[in-house]
Amino acid sequence: GRHEDSRQDYNALAQAIETNRRVNPPRPEQVAASLIDRHDAALATGQLDLALSYIKLAPQFFKTEMPEAVLLRLASTSRQLAENLLASASTGVGNEVDPAVRREASEHFREGASFFQRRARVLRPLPTEDAAWAQSLWNAADCYDMAGYYDFAIDLFKEYIDGRGEEDPVRVEAKFRLARCYQASADYDQAVKHYEEVIAENPRSVLAARSYVPLAASLIALGRTGDAELQLQRVISGSVGLEPDAIEFADALLSLGTLHHRGGQFVKAIEHLDRFAASYPNDARLSEALYRLADSHRLLAAEINQQITQNNLPRSHAEDLAARRAQHLQAAESRFAVVQERYETRGVARLDQYQQDQLRNALLYRGD
Repeated sequence: GRHEDSRQDYNALAQAIETNRRVNPPRPEQVAASLIDRHDAALATGQLDLALSYIKLAPQFFKTEMPEAVLLRLASTSRQLAENLLASASTGVGNEVDPAVRREASEHFREGASFFQRRARVLRPLPTEDAAWAQSLWNAADCYDMAGYYDFAIDLFKEYIDGRGEEDPVRVEAKFRLARCYQASADYDQAVKHYEEVIAENPRSVLAARSYVPLAASLIALGRTGDAELQLQRVISGSVGLEPDAIEFADALLSLGTLHHRGGQFVKAIEHLDRFAASYPNDARLSEALYRLADSHRLLAAEINQQITQNNLPRSHAEDLAARRAQHLQAAESRFAVVQERYETRGVARLDQYQQDQLRNALLYRGD
């Protein structure tokens, strides 16, 4: 139980071996076995930091690459530390993890990815370890993705796809994750290409269904709004097999409403955003959806007002338009009021800049 003394002695042993001050020193493999034993004992009691502190002593005993058993423990324990950090982190605005915690977790993911990748390189020449190689390569790509190192993740997901046959059930997920990494790194052409491949090659799969919304987002980024709308419509029509309780269905509704709001198609925006607000009252994005819904009513009222003032309309038609305008203004005011209440209840200090702008505009537009 004297862990600090223990680690100091391991370090002293490494220095003695390095300077030839020890007769018949233990082989590096013997020291590694001892460190693995200490790592596993600490891991069994849930002491991940302690486990990692032991196994991190191993590299100094090896002039060449470490054994794969050491690399596996360095990789998996680093990853577990990252996942535990994120799982236990208190969330802030919009359910986002505190940036400091995210940075610490990202560093653990990056370290885990590096060791998983090195383990894969050790296993690659061994014909009997093909499955272990693939799993380690996958974990390396996954950890780099989680750490935000998308270029590294892209290279490894591509290597996984190239190195595995069509019968590998994980291969399609690798292609989906590759598309997500391209999207995250703003390479939207490649993202579109790979999302479309996932859909074309596995049209009935869950991953194909999950590809439509990020595919639409990538198309929007490329300015192909018509193609994006088509993909989102396929989701909410039910033709891709997603039920309304699926998160991708909610994503599609909100994305479609947002697309129409930005594109000035306010009637369609109201239809989709109203449905989103009614169907997903507990969604973290509800305030944003209500803001866009209110603003669509406001802007539609302004369009109707232009029709009234710019055209020589029959009195009855003008009165009908004026009544519609009033209805949209009332709907806008009531929804801006809800947005104001939700944001003020949360507390202005906890809002990000985008949400503070929405709150300020909600107050302005209510007054207007």
